[in-house]
Amino acid sequence: MMLGYVNNALKSLKKCRIRAALTSLSVAIGVFSVVIISIISDMGISSVETTLTEMGMDNLVISGSRTNESGLDGNDLEIIKAQNGVINAMPLMYKVTTCESNTASHECMVWGVNEDANEVIELKAIYGRLLNLGDVSQSARVCIIDKELAQMSFGRKNVIGKTITVKLSGSYIKYEIVGVVENGVNMLQSMLGNIIPNFIYIPYKSMQAVTNQQYFNEIAVKINGDSQRSALAIESALSTVKPDEGAVSVENLVAQKDMLSSLFDAISGVLSVIAGVSLIVSGMSIMTIMTVSVNERTKEIGIKKSIGAKNSDILFEFIFESAIISLGGALAGALLGCTMAALGCILLETKISIDIGAIIATMAVSVIIGLLFSVFPALKAARLKPVEALRRD
Repeated sequence: MMLGYVNNALKSLKKCRIRAALTSLSVAIGVFSVVIISIISDMGISSVETTLTEMGMDNLVISGSRTNESGLDGNDLEIIKAQNGVINAMPLMYKVTTCESNTASHECMVWGVNEDANEVIELKAIYGRLLNLGDVSQSARVCIIDKELAQMSFGRKNVIGKTITVKLSGSYIKYEIVGVVENGVNMLQSMLGNIIPNFIYIPYKSMQAVTNQQYFNEIAVKINGDSQRSALAIESALSTVKPDEGAVSVENLVAQKDMLSSLFDAISGVLSVIAGVSLIVSGMSIMTIMTVSVNERTKEIGIKKSIGAKNSDILFEFIFESAIISLGGALAGALLGCTMAALGCILLETKISIDIGAIIATMAVSVIIGLLFSVFPALKAARLKPVEALRRD
């Protein structure tokens, strides 16, 4: 029985193939809009979250008073590492300054870190190596730089063995480049140009030796579990050795990252809803074309009823016509959306991420909308009386 309905629907659509194709195209455009926006939103959110993670936004940042008497030190670092939920902790020292190569001078931000920098802020060495324990313990004058600074200073990214001069405390210190890295800031640098300085990472003990600054500016803490609970535990533990009010502050970057992620999810949802309006428009197109089809085929419906066709037969014939148009348009729109997204990712050299479940759901919604909007004209056709239908021109 169902195959008969499908066969009849296909025959009817074949008679007005151009009109059916145009209606199916409207469905395809609606599905394409939803699919492409969904893919772009998901990839955008994933890219931003990865960037925030690489920038250390899934950490806690502990700050101390900016005086040698009450600043953060190695003892505080060990106390923090001993707390439950702490995976690792790393001292941070930083200074915005200038750096010079043989050909240029650039504004840069110098970070004093230890051998755990890769674990805490997720640096990725693309050439050379990262800082190790020997570099830190020996206060070695070695550094790793980001790829943007390497390109600007030397005209290429592989600059292992070159030296770069950094201005610290009024002195110009030469550091040997042992690694070139990429991090989450590189994407922001490429987007915002010179607003964000380039990064240089040196052993924190080397920075202490040059600047005579014995305290850390901050301690970055990598955690596992409830960030709020870990923040309170660290603040409580440090208060035993630094009881003065305001001596220590804990900034929960994890909570800020989660808040940003929720905001991006909401924006993505709004964009998807806006794109979903096109599905409603395509549904109205189906209703219009089905209504026109009923008016044109009134005599045909009367003949079918006069030779024994039931109301249900007429109803399902129109319903199946709508289903075929909707499904064909949904498949075409989904395929086109995925293809366009894949081509865009290839051109931008970005990893594509497609949520198959979301695409199937979009197609299903599109077909359901098409069916719902076809119910009225289908019922109108089914309720026609044979005698009245045959009398119409």
